[in-house]
Amino acid sequence: MTTKAPKISTYYLPVTQKVAEGFLVHGTVPDQLIERVGLFAVMMAGRAGDMSRANLSRALADIYEKFLDTPGDVIEMCLGELRDEIAQQVLADTLGTLLDRGIRFASDEQMASRAWCGANGRYTEAFQSYCRDTLLDYELVIDTADENEDFEAEDEGDGDGETITRHVPQRLMLRGPKDQARAATAIVAASDEHFTMTAYAGTGKTHLLLALAGGGGAYTHLAPTEAHSQAFTRRVGTSVKIRSVTLFKLATDIAKTFIRNQSTRWVNPPRVGSTTWSVSRQVEAVGLPAIPGESTTVTLSKVHRIINKWCFSADREITTEHVRKVISTGRLEDVFAYIAWAQRVWGLMSALLPAKEEQAFDFRLYHLVKWLDVSGAEIPPMGMLFLDEAHDLPAPWYSLLRRYPQGWVAMGDPYQCLSGSVPKDPQSKALTMVQSVRTGDQATPLFQSVIDQHSERLVDGTIVGSRDHITRPRAYAPHHELPATGLRVYGSVWKMLEDALRLKDGNARFRLVQASEKSLIEAARDAILLRRSGDCPKSYELRKFEHWDELSHEIESQGYANVVRLFDRGFREDNLDGLIRGQSDGGQSSLVLGLLEHCKNLEFSVVTMSSCCFTPSANVRAREARDKHIKAIYVAMTRVHDELWFPGDALNRLSD
Repeated sequence: MTTKAPKISTYYLPVTQKVAEGFLVHGTVPDQLIERVGLFAVMMAGRAGDMSRANLSRALADIYEKFLDTPGDVIEMCLGELRDEIAQQVLADTLGTLLDRGIRFASDEQMASRAWCGANGRYTEAFQSYCRDTLLDYELVIDTADENEDFEAEDEGDGDGETITRHVPQRLMLRGPKDQARAATAIVAASDEHFTMTAYAGTGKTHLLLALAGGGGAYTHLAPTEAHSQAFTRRVGTSVKIRSVTLFKLATDIAKTFIRNQSTRWVNPPRVGSTTWSVSRQVEAVGLPAIPGESTTVTLSKVHRIINKWCFSADREITTEHVRKVISTGRLEDVFAYIAWAQRVWGLMSALLPAKEEQAFDFRLYHLVKWLDVSGAEIPPMGMLFLDEAHDLPAPWYSLLRRYPQGWVAMGDPYQCLSGSVPKDPQSKALTMVQSVRTGDQATPLFQSVIDQHSERLVDGTIVGSRDHITRPRAYAPHHELPATGLRVYGSVWKMLEDALRLKDGNARFRLVQASEKSLIEAARDAILLRRSGDCPKSYELRKFEHWDELSHEIESQGYANVVRLFDRGFREDNLDGLIRGQSDGGQSSLVLGLLEHCKNLEFSVVTMSSCCFTPSANVRAREARDKHIKAIYVAMTRVHDELWFPGDALNRLSD
């Protein structure tokens, strides 16, 4: 069995949906001959088996030829008789049948343009290409200095033989959606400007960068992770000269250069890494006092959270605002005390280090970027920067970027930012891309219905689907069999565990998304230890459960009593290891299982949303938690190319 659904190119009938509905529901016959021909095709395609595109095209041409010499009242009578022969239920289902078969109606604009009419005045198959085409050809004129062609002006001006640099305008022909063309034109026209590109999933941000790089400009791709960088490099190949650098490497290189330029030969910048100290040693180094009713460990944890809030902000100093986001105390002296402790811990965390100094505190990449920002470090000239997944960038990156002397484009989708909010740079120029090149326009209204549930609009403009292929929405009922291919998405790790075990027992080929596999292992091991020996869970999601009865009640209340019985019957670590080993090697025929929050940067022919994806969390009434849930659903749905399966009551449950 293959992981790819049968690809169906969209076929367009020369009639609008409004006209077709008017005829199917009320029997209203349009005046235009081509629309009458289109209505015959509607009923033919709706009644017949899965009619081939070639047969449908021949039928359209033949009917048009025949009707040219047929009186209008005769055509109208034939249409009425054909409609009367068809059962009302079939008529009602016709639109859905056409959609399933990849058949769409033309738009008002397409009909008004008479694109269906060939040079001989008859219906032409070129109409299909006209309707399907969401892309257009556009030209970029890139003015590049040709360093190898300096010349001396002769017989012009005063004849001094002054050396002039020849600027060679390069004409680059590209093909893409209209909004991509607008973005490319703006970037090329002002290559030293700063841009923030807001773009929905699947709108071709990477394709835009590759197209621009083909013009020979100096560009650098900044990747959030090594995996992103490697994937980008594989896609680029060797034909386009563009460098990809991870944010980690860029930040560490800037830090080393910054220290070297300060002539501090014997120390190194703060190191990104995990602490080698115990918590008690950290508390002692900071000198945290004991607070009545609270352990010093808890106090230190709050201090770290305050520092993290500050590091993700654009603020230069730790303030009361960062403290108020972490602690609820109303006493101003307590707030100032926390500020002082946070400043003390930050000083120890970010201190310059001898080469072999131990790591006193955890120091993450966002800590290093904050240190670079407040220290006044700068990004070195690297040509125009394209920042991938910019919606996950902490604010200090934007502070560094504002000091960057060359151009940059921060490319991101705010609906894919699953934690916190997307920092904004009011000084950058705004670009927007809403035209998907991945998903057909049958499924994008579903995406829009999901993100409309978010508490605020984050992108100007509605997402628009591709017209060149069908992405079939498949609403399923509980008894329906789900696809055994593509990506299957879960909102519950317990449901994913239950399905994975069932697939393994049935010798099905499947694998888990790597991050979801880690979550499943952590949750299952915590449940095993809590059930067997009362060990407190280590995973963040289960940390609140102190007894097996509490956790089992929670799992059962979510509808997974079978999972509770699984652990009660003695599901152990070796059973879990067997499940993990039972995965396939990721070949073509495997089904991929993943949690909602782990679907970023994936793309599949078929995506199946499990029912648990639309189950509200316990704190769903909190705006932040609900918005995160909405975003995660959107991210998972937008991975699809050909078929999107979802519960029939999904949107109703989401809006409850």
